[in-house]
Amino acid sequence: MPMLQRIGACLAEASHYCTVTATLAGMRALDTADMPARPPAPPAGTRWWLLLALSLLLHLMLLAAAGGGIGMPAAVSRAPAAAVVSAGVVSGPAPSTAVALPPPALPRGQSTAPVAPLAAAAPRQRQAPARPQPAASVSQDEVPAIGETLPTPADGVASGAPEKLPAAPVQANAASPTDVVPGPVGTASDATANASARPRYTIDLPPSATLSYEVRYATRGSITRGSSAVAWRSDGNTYTVRGEVSKFGFTLSAFRSEGAIDDAGIAPLLYAEKNARRAETNTHFLRDARQAISFSAATDSAPLQPGAQDRASIPWQLAGIARGQPELLVPGTMLDVLVAGVRDAEHWMIEVIGEETVNLDTGPVQAWHLVRAPRIGTYDKRIDIWLAPAQQWYPVKLRYTEQSGDYLDLSLSALQ
Repeated sequence: MPMLQRIGACLAEASHYCTVTATLAGMRALDTADMPARPPAPPAGTRWWLLLALSLLLHLMLLAAAGGGIGMPAAVSRAPAAAVVSAGVVSGPAPSTAVALPPPALPRGQSTAPVAPLAAAAPRQRQAPARPQPAASVSQDEVPAIGETLPTPADGVASGAPEKLPAAPVQANAASPTDVVPGPVGTASDATANASARPRYTIDLPPSATLSYEVRYATRGSITRGSSAVAWRSDGNTYTVRGEVSKFGFTLSAFRSEGAIDDAGIAPLLYAEKNARRAETNTHFLRDARQAISFSAATDSAPLQPGAQDRASIPWQLAGIARGQPELLVPGTMLDVLVAGVRDAEHWMIEVIGEETVNLDTGPVQAWHLVRAPRIGTYDKRIDIWLAPAQQWYPVKLRYTEQSGDYLDLSLSALQ
């Protein structure tokens, strides 16, 4: 296309040149009419023919010059047309029987063994990161009531789910499963049926007294000191136990137990605990036709059994057993007592360890050491009680030890 455009432009210029030439010739002819006579010129028709011939010659020259650039060079041969091949799939008749191709021949000495398919690799499960547990914060100013569980991180929280604890470690000195009697389960009739199988002890309760204790609460390597006072009152028919733990004159916790005295010894009717940070809880011993133990801090109840105690009365019941049956105080003897707390009741297996010397503020004293060991696989606390024969078998020393090693220690400082 560029070559054709060039040719068209050349033709246009040639035509313009011929037109201009003819115009100039006509103007010269007019000018010669006024000039003097000259030699005769060729006729006008002859000049026009000459111009026309010159124009044709010029066109032919331009066409001849441009003719070499039109079309493809002769040296370049036209490529043959590509052959178009159409292909189609023609379905033939299916073979009547499948033909199995023979396996390739193997070298001599080699046997064909089936290759087990590769098992798909099981996708690796991404383990979720463990949720960090919040650091426990225990106030050292809070000393628990005698017999209650030592403070936990949940004590300072008004509401919320309790923290889930890991599995409890197994202690070497824990009682064996054969020594542990599970807590009461069932109805009052079941408890009555099993009552005959429980040991009955001869009880001789100690006289009324008020005991003052020096309190040491050890947690995380630090010790908080306080004081405690326990008032034991008994007239032979009824009893009361009232106690409190205080520091700098402020009561941190208080407890009380009250009821009657029967053939099995102390027969509680009410046990109450009050912590400075929590409302009072009540445990009722229903000694009517219901024969049950109910808890204000729980919806379940437990069957009532003869000789059942609470956390405040158990030291005094043990003192009554020691006074009534001193022959039982032999190392290795196990005493079985049902003890109710604020949420449930369970059998405590109390072992007699032996007679020991206990150093008190008032001086050394001989006392019988009794231990309630925690059950295997539980978070029960260890309870150590020392009963002094020379002092009416009063509990002169008590220690409550948690699985963590924290403990609450009460040592007799005064007796009234």
